[in-house]
Formats: sequence, C-alpha cells, structure tokens
Amino acid sequence: MNSDDRSARVAGLLYLLFIPTAGLTFGFGQFLLTGDATTVFANIESHRRFFEFAIFLGVVGFIDYIVVALLLYRLLAPAGRAAATLMVALVAVSVPISLAAMAARMDVLTMLDSRHLIAALNDDQLKAQVLLVVRHADNLLLVSAMFRDCGSSHTAGLSTAAASCRVSSAFC
Repeated sequence: MNSDDRSARVAGLLYLLFIPTAGLTFGFGQFLLTGDATTVFANIESHRRFFEFAIFLGVVGFIDYIVVALLLYRLLAPAGRAAATLMVALVAVSVPISLAAMAARMDVLTMLDSRHLIAALNDDQLKAQVLLVVRHADNLLLVSAMFRDCGSSHTAGLSTAAASCRVSSAFC
C-alpha cells in the first residue's frame, strides 16, 4: 500500500467520523433546541449531559474536518490545485465559525450555572437570553454551512478537475 492509498483511507475514515461527531451538533438543534424560550430552556436542563456531549463531539468533528480537508488537498491537488486550494480555504473559514457556535453553546451552560449570580434577570428573562444565545449559535452554524457546502462541492468535482462553486439560492 503506497502513501496515497494510506492517506485516502485515513481521509475516508476521518470523513466518516465527521458525520456522527459534527452531525450530532446539528441533530441536537433540530430536536431539542426548537420551540419557545421555556421549551428550549427545559430541554437543555433535562438533557444537559447530552447537550454537553454534543458540544464536545461538535468540537472534535470540526477539528476532524480540517484534517480531512488537508488530507484531501494532498490527494486531489494533482487533479486541480486551484480547486483543492479553494476547498481548503472554504474549510478554513467554515471551521472557526463552527467552533464559535460551539463556544456560544458553552455560553448557555455558563448561563445555567451562573443563574444565581445573574440576580438582575428573572426566570423568564433568563430563558429568553438562553434562547437568544441558542439562536445565535444556530445562525453561526448556518453561515458555516455555506462555506462548508461550497468546499464539499469542490471536493466532489476534483476527480474530473472541473469543480466549480455554482452560485444558487443557497449561495453555492
């Protein structure tokens, strides 16, 4: 097995790991972070360990994504260096935004842990603040997805060296 074969296998394995790690972050938002402030607050409190685990897996997954992009660059640059470079650039923009979303979700945990210190807010105000931070994290993940999805379209097309990011209603 040559070096490229080994790198391809590692990239494939790491890409498969991206799905359950970072994917859980998106799935968590779809199921437990929807609804009004009271519902979201109650869901986070009642599933706190799962929320913490989703944040941890999100961080691992987004770091994994950088490694995958670098391995794919190494493998696919001979087929199209410009497209491979653009893919890495888009991932390099996407990942810090995703990590900022994970930090915002960590802020929610800080708010829950510090509620006795935030005497200026009553329960309804605290719940509203938590909801705003959750929505902020969701918005960061949406922005990140714009870059990530453009990078993915380049990766898919590199084998023919004809990859290009097409502008559409979803930006790419």
